[in-house]
Amino acid sequence: MTEEGSKDEERALLVAQINSLDEQQQRYLECDVVDKHNEDMTCLCDALRVDQSQSCYRLRRFNLIKEKKEDELEEEQQTQQQAAGQQSMAMELQHSKHMQKLKDQRDRLHSVKRVTGETIETQFTPEELLGMMLNYSRGLAQDFAEQPVKDAVITVPAFFNQAERRAVLQAAQMAGLKVLQLINDNTAVALNYGVFRRKDIDNTVKNIMFYDMGSGSTTATIVTYQTVKTKEAGTQPQLQIRGVGFDRGLGGFEMDLRLRDHLAKLFNEQKKTKKDVRENHRAMAKLLKEAQRLKTVLSANVDFMAQVEGLMDDIDFKSKVTRTDFEDLCADLFDRVPGPVQDALSTAEMNLRHLPTAAVLLFHGSLFSC
Repeated sequence: MTEEGSKDEERALLVAQINSLDEQQQRYLECDVVDKHNEDMTCLCDALRVDQSQSCYRLRRFNLIKEKKEDELEEEQQTQQQAAGQQSMAMELQHSKHMQKLKDQRDRLHSVKRVTGETIETQFTPEELLGMMLNYSRGLAQDFAEQPVKDAVITVPAFFNQAERRAVLQAAQMAGLKVLQLINDNTAVALNYGVFRRKDIDNTVKNIMFYDMGSGSTTATIVTYQTVKTKEAGTQPQLQIRGVGFDRGLGGFEMDLRLRDHLAKLFNEQKKTKKDVRENHRAMAKLLKEAQRLKTVLSANVDFMAQVEGLMDDIDFKSKVTRTDFEDLCADLFDRVPGPVQDALSTAEMNLRHLPTAAVLLFHGSLFSC
C-alpha cells in the first residue's frame, strides 16, 4: 500500500507540473500575440502618419498651384483689359484724326472753287454726297410719315469692310441722323421675307437662296428658316445666314455702259457729223438713258429700234439693235453670273440639291424683270 500510494503521489505531482507548464506556455503564447498586435498597430499608425503628412504636402502644393494659376489668370485679364483699352484709345484717336482730316478736306474743298468759263465747279467727298442722299431720303420719309425722322436703320452691302461702314456712319452724322443699326442688305431682305411669311415657317428646315443683281454688284445669299423653341419666348421663327457670295463689279450699270458705247459706235458709223459723239458729255448722257430703256425692252423682245432726237448738233439718231448684239457685248458678264451662287453654296457647304427650284428668289432685277 505504501508503494502504491507513493506512485500515485508522484503521478499527481507530475500531472501538476505538466499543467503548470501548459499554463505558462499558454501565457507566453498570449504575450507573443499581444506583442505582435502592438507591433502591427504601431506600423499602421506610422503609415497613417506618413499618409497624413503626404496628404498635407499635396494639399499645400495644390493650394500653391491654384494661387499661382489665379494670379496668372488675373494678370492675363489685366493685360487683355489694358490691350483692349489701348486699342480702343487708338481707334478713337484714329477716328478723331480721320474726322478732322475729313473736316479740313471739306473746308478746303468748299473754300476752293474752280471757275471754268461761265460755270463754277465745287468738289465734294463721297461722305458728303452720301450725306446729301440720306438727307433727301429722310425728307421723303418725313413727307410720307408726316412726322420728323431722327433715327434710322441703314442697310449696306454684305461685302462692305469696316472703313466703308465707318464712312456710311459719318455720312449719316452729316445728315443729322442717329444710326440705330447698320445691317447687311441681304440680311434685311431675308428678314423681310420671314416676317411676311410667318405661316410658312415651321420646325422643318427650309433653305432659300436670294439672288440680288443690283446696279453695281451682285450678291447671292443662302438663308435657313426654322422655328426654334426656347424657355424665354417659347416657339419662335429663326433665320440663319448659311452662305454669302458676291461679285463687286457685276451689275446692270456695266451693261448699260457697254450698250451706250455700242450706240455711240453706231452713231459715229453713220457719219452724219465730223465730230465724235464720245467727246460730247451731254450726248453720251442721252445715249446712256436710251441704253437703259433699250436693255429693258430687249429682255422681252428679239430686237428694238433705238432712237434719240437731237442727239448732237440737232442730229437725230436711229438704229436697230438686236438681243444677239446685246448678248455678245455682255458675254463675259453673263459668264460671271453663276459665280456668286457657287461661292454661296461653297460657304454654306451645300449643293443645289438642298435648294428646290421654288426656293430661289430674285430681287432688284437689273437685267430682267422677275
